[in-house]
Amino acid sequence: MARYEARLTDDPRRFLAVLGTLAAGRAAEHHVVATVAERLDEAGAGAPGTVLGWVAADGRPVGAAVRVAPHPLVLSPLPERAAGPLVAAALERAPDIDEVAGAEPAARVAATVAAEATGRRPRLRMAQLLHELGVPVEPRPMPPGRLRPAAEDDLPLLAAWWPAFGRDVGLPDEVDLDRVAELVRAGRVDLWDDGGPACMVGRTPPTLGLTRIAPVYTPPERRRRGYAGAAVWAVSRDALAAGHGCILYTDAANPTSNSVYRGVGFRPIAEAAMYALEPAGS
Repeated sequence: MARYEARLTDDPRRFLAVLGTLAAGRAAEHHVVATVAERLDEAGAGAPGTVLGWVAADGRPVGAAVRVAPHPLVLSPLPERAAGPLVAAALERAPDIDEVAGAEPAARVAATVAAEATGRRPRLRMAQLLHELGVPVEPRPMPPGRLRPAAEDDLPLLAAWWPAFGRDVGLPDEVDLDRVAELVRAGRVDLWDDGGPACMVGRTPPTLGLTRIAPVYTPPERRRRGYAGAAVWAVSRDALAAGHGCILYTDAANPTSNSVYRGVGFRPIAEAAMYALEPAGS
């Protein structure tokens, strides 16, 4: 039987080197963990409550986790029995962890272990599907309008749309507006414009050869007109032309979004989930 041992580091580059080994052939399932670690590497230092760790079986890495306070502990795929040692090490470094997310079933097991260790209970916040782009399929009919980069003048609108997206999907709606402005300046936010902005699409820088599309938001009064599908198709087409694959996550319980993205060429490849750790009596 394998012996699992958790290891933590303060060096994002060392962590990314381990993650590179883990992600071979499974880049999509390790993408979120990698993008968080790359941001830490760019920042040059981790804030209190930061976790960069992996678990090894007989010395061989088999799974990883990353956390930047106050966000969730995010896990890559890993064996269920490996979750315990990794969660214990993470809680020792960051006892304020109150959310766990990532690949299933690792996220479920890790949330259960974390809840037992802290006297809380795990609550499923969202079951998700991870989708990867195959061949882009142009929407038919194509809605009117065009994709354009978001600009500084769009920031007041984005400051309203970003938290609205969080409320729609049942996530916290607190938004770092400085971060949104940074993304706009970096060219990581696009708008489908049809007589004015109709849909917002964000995207990550390429990591592990993939761009992750998120968030995607259409205000209620402009929904059911095909804007989201067209915007995601255009963004993913451009990413492929630049040599990058595309992934995105959806709420597994939302048939509309799942249908829209499958219609433009995405296919589900894995399950994921987000769990909250709540007081036992709540």
